[in-house]
Amino acid sequence: MQQQSTACYQEAFQKVQLILGKLGPEGMSSDESGCEDEGCNRVVRKDWRSPSVISLLKWLDSHIRTFGRSTACGNQKPGPRPTRRIRRPAPESSNTTRKPTKHLPRNLFNEVWYSNLDAYDINALEVSEGMPIPIEVLSWPQNANLLVDKDDFDEY
Repeated sequence: MQQQSTACYQEAFQKVQLILGKLGPEGMSSDESGCEDEGCNRVVRKDWRSPSVISLLKWLDSHIRTFGRSTACGNQKPGPRPTRRIRRPAPESSNTTRKPTKHLPRNLFNEVWYSNLDAYDINALEVSEGMPIPIEVLSWPQNANLLVDKDDFDEY
C-alpha cells in the first residue's frame, strides 16, 4: 500500500513538473513591493491562468514552505526566510501587464478570459492540446498538515 502511495505521489509530481516546464518563468506569479507591512510583497495576478493551475501552484507553494525549509536531518536550512507573499482578490490586486505565455495547452488558460479573446489573439497564442492537471493532490490526506497561508485572501 505504501509503495502504491509513493508511486502515485511521484506520478503527480512529474505532472506538476511538466506543467511548470510549460508555464516557464513567464507563467509564474510575480511580486510587487510596497505592501502595508515591512518584509512582504503583493502577488501580481495573471488572469489568463486557469483556476486549477492557480490552485495547484498555491498548493506547491505551501508544500515547499512546509517541507522545503529543513534539511534531510530536520535542521533549518541556512539563509533568509522567504518573503511573505500577500494574495488579494481581483478587485484589490493588480493584474500583470505581460502577455500570456505562448504554446501552452488549452486547459492551462482561464475559460472566461480565453472566451473573450478575438480570433487574432487566439491565433497568436499558438495553443496546444490539453494536458493532465493533477488537482487530486489538493485533497490528499497527507496535505491536511500543510500550513494554511494566512496571507492568501484570493478567491482561488
